[in-house]
Amino acid sequence: MSLEVAVLVTATLAGVLAVLLVVTNDDPTPRPKSSAQPGRPARIAGAGGAAVVVIAASGWLVAAVIVAVGCWAAIGSWQRRASRTVTDLQRIDALASWIENLRDVLTAGDQPVGAINATVATCPAAIRPQVRR
Repeated sequence: MSLEVAVLVTATLAGVLAVLLVVTNDDPTPRPKSSAQPGRPARIAGAGGAAVVVIAASGWLVAAVIVAVGCWAAIGSWQRRASRTVTDLQRIDALASWIENLRDVLTAGDQPVGAINATVATCPAAIRPQVRR
């Protein structure tokens, strides 16, 4: 495999990752955007550095843009990991509670898809967007 193909594959995977990170935002409570964003210099440096490396290695501008966007999104997701309003433990507790409720509904004789739809309204708020989806 040549260097150009490797860079193209890497750029494509980074682009797909960026789209997935943007589309699957699991934060149940939207936060207001503040004008002061302390992580912006790190995101700019990471995205710019990745773009420069891709351009230097391949000379492809489109691949560099895709990699830069992927790095921008990945760094932003990494920076927001500690500020999520729902912790992993809260999500696990909510999931356990919802599964018990789902078990009860399934025991009553409902079909799996119908049982999921029936429990959306009563599931804990920490996992409600995922259950609804």
